[in-house]
Amino acid sequence: MQLVKDFLLERYVIIAPGRSARPKDVKVPRVKKDKKCPFCPGNEAMTPPAVKEIKKGKTWEIRIIPNKFPFVEGHEVIIESSNHSSRLYDENIERIKKVIELYIERVKELEKKYGYVQIFRNYGHDGGASLTHPHTQITPLKEIPELVKEEITANEKYIKEKNICAFCDMIKKEGKIWENSSFSIISPQAPRFSYESWIIPKRHFSTIKELNEKEIGDLAEALQRILKNMDKKLGNPSYNYILHQAENKNYHMHFEVLPVTSKIAGFEKATGIYVNSVPPEETIKTLK
Repeated sequence: MQLVKDFLLERYVIIAPGRSARPKDVKVPRVKKDKKCPFCPGNEAMTPPAVKEIKKGKTWEIRIIPNKFPFVEGHEVIIESSNHSSRLYDENIERIKKVIELYIERVKELEKKYGYVQIFRNYGHDGGASLTHPHTQITPLKEIPELVKEEITANEKYIKEKNICAFCDMIKKEGKIWENSSFSIISPQAPRFSYESWIIPKRHFSTIKELNEKEIGDLAEALQRILKNMDKKLGNPSYNYILHQAENKNYHMHFEVLPVTSKIAGFEKATGIYVNSVPPEETIKTLK
């Protein structure tokens, strides 16, 4: 058992490998098959009118709609495929690139009115997905989320003290799961969740809007790689991936990929200290 401090934030994680062997008798709910999926072709009347559709022949292949049940104003959904059973990594790189290009487009558009845009993807029952059809959520906010603010402040302090961005330093020092010419997939030194990984651009920039064409393709490759390996090695787990970005030259955009292989319980909620049974070196070995 080891208490580990986060590379950047004043946040601590207990790495307890033996905890994964504890007995369990709580059953995981099965995901119910959608009886009539509102995201499938032919059911467009079940959703609000599309903000945008990318067509393929007579039907669409990607569709953007306002969320019918929004929890913030301007909440949108990108339906990533007309195929109900598709998983994002099943798609070819060109399709994943189109999804990323739509992330960029919607960030640019929604920022004009709201100021900040949060992108996240829920997959599976334990990842909070209410529908199995592949989709990403786009949520505008009036202010930068508190966690991102904390990262900005901590990174500015790190730069002042060490003359290097903490995220740039992570790429040099943290264990790598995989990399291409534009991105590194790392296992952070204090992972809150089992098999947590981060996709960090090697070039320092602060928002997804700054990706160039080459980097969009390389990000598509990185997302495909880590999601495919999670499915293959971890048995198709529920997961979330989230984009952290900010209009601040000292910040460093990145995606956090968070498989859901265990539950947050009383100790974490009571103390804010996460307990993780999988050390970073095991994550690297498993997800390479």
